[in-house]
Amino acid sequence: MLDFNRVPLTRFSILITTGTIFFGPLYSETHYSWVTNTISQLGAQSTKNNWIMVVGFLSLGIGLVMDTIRFRAKRMIPFGFFGLFFALAGCFPHQAWIEGRTSSESVHLVHQIMANLSGVAITIGHIIIGVTADTKKEKMVSFFLASTCIVLPLAMFTFSDYTGVIQRVMYGASFVWLWKKGFQLYFKF
Repeated sequence: MLDFNRVPLTRFSILITTGTIFFGPLYSETHYSWVTNTISQLGAQSTKNNWIMVVGFLSLGIGLVMDTIRFRAKRMIPFGFFGLFFALAGCFPHQAWIEGRTSSESVHLVHQIMANLSGVAITIGHIIIGVTADTKKEKMVSFFLASTCIVLPLAMFTFSDYTGVIQRVMYGASFVWLWKKGFQLYFKF
């Protein structure tokens, strides 16, 4: 019999969030581009069907926070904070990216703060896992992921025509890690 106290919410939430990101161009604005537009712009103010991406933000955030609390995985606490800030970034949407659409600057400011805090939290999380990892391979992967959380956002400023692709590579790498290694750290069967 399935023990629902051990159901991996993080994996379920990664599936939901990845689906909202992957199918974004199908439900969002016709000129939304995976290459140039960010994930936050899927959930932006005044964007068609933005609530779908907001559900993605909330899903991943709630999954990470709940699993961190439920399983008391101390090394995963920064990922719980990443989840909290990620969910809050979704609750306070990005400014409208289509010219002429209305949006609130104060809501966007909160979005930026939450997005930056989520980046800091996940970077710290990867560093902590790297420092405490048992094997050299785990250390290398964790430090590599921490560096991508710093280098790739900076690259988004330099290569602004490829912001969407760069962001998806960064999130994709962390989602794969959370699916595999994070799952093991949360759920010690």
